[in-house]
Amino acid sequence: MTDPRTPVSLRGTCFGYETHSNISFQFLRDGVGDPLEITFHSEEGPVPGEQLVVEWKQRPDKTFHGRVYQNDQGRCRLWTNDAGWFLVDPLQRTIAIPEHGDALRREVRLWTTPMLLMMVARGDLPLHASAVEVDGGAVLFGGPSQFGKTTLAAAFHTAGFRALAEDVTCVQVGGDTEVIPGPALLRVRHDVADRFPTSSVIDVGQDHERRFLALSEESRGNCDPLPLKGIVLLKSDASGIRLERRVGTRSISDLWALAFRLPGDGEIERVFNGVTDLADRVPVWDLVRPLDVDHLLPTVERVVEKVRES
Repeated sequence: MTDPRTPVSLRGTCFGYETHSNISFQFLRDGVGDPLEITFHSEEGPVPGEQLVVEWKQRPDKTFHGRVYQNDQGRCRLWTNDAGWFLVDPLQRTIAIPEHGDALRREVRLWTTPMLLMMVARGDLPLHASAVEVDGGAVLFGGPSQFGKTTLAAAFHTAGFRALAEDVTCVQVGGDTEVIPGPALLRVRHDVADRFPTSSVIDVGQDHERRFLALSEESRGNCDPLPLKGIVLLKSDASGIRLERRVGTRSISDLWALAFRLPGDGEIERVFNGVTDLADRVPVWDLVRPLDVDHLLPTVERVVEKVRES
């Protein structure tokens, strides 16, 4: 039975895709977008004719393991160690999710890895970054795992700034440089989860590493794109807070490391052009700060000050 406190929506948007489904979801936002049909399936895989194109291997700092298989028509079969098999057809704008298993883990995974494939097919630039809204624009936080991307997004949310994404951020480049909000979800470490007010989030579950917090209905907003105001690259721990502007092309290698891409020369060229476009158009800062919760609010204040100055 669904917890009555849990926000449930049969239709909503995520990353600019408007879901059409009979399945209940917890992390959608208001608004309209490209239609996306989501159904159940009971298939396994891979099947003949599909080639392995991407694999994420487990690391000491990251337990996620996943593989993407693709056929000649561009249809993908995605396996993840936490949620099973997803069937993704970007051209038909359909995703089929496992019929059985943990519904929370399945939805959390749905709005991350399968959506990466949808974004790439649409021509977007997905970045491994969190994002928040400041004065009507988006600010991104990118860096290695365990550097506090989600914790910073949660701290901004607590300070009254809307959280747009907590792990994967959808950036659109070419014309205007914009960010499309992702799922209304924050996955925060157990040791910091209690620092965020329960009036603006709903605790919907947990695993051994993190608690899953759904944004309250009034704090979600819609999926309309926001102009990208800046990118903050999270660097090593330090005794004080320092935010320094990058100059010239020094940002390209860091942004390239954050960008998701499929194999192929055309895809590599597309992503590289997007990354260089970002480095040319958008302010990029290096942020070093103490990695403890007591410095979260001062860090939020320093970042907001820099964004407003730029």
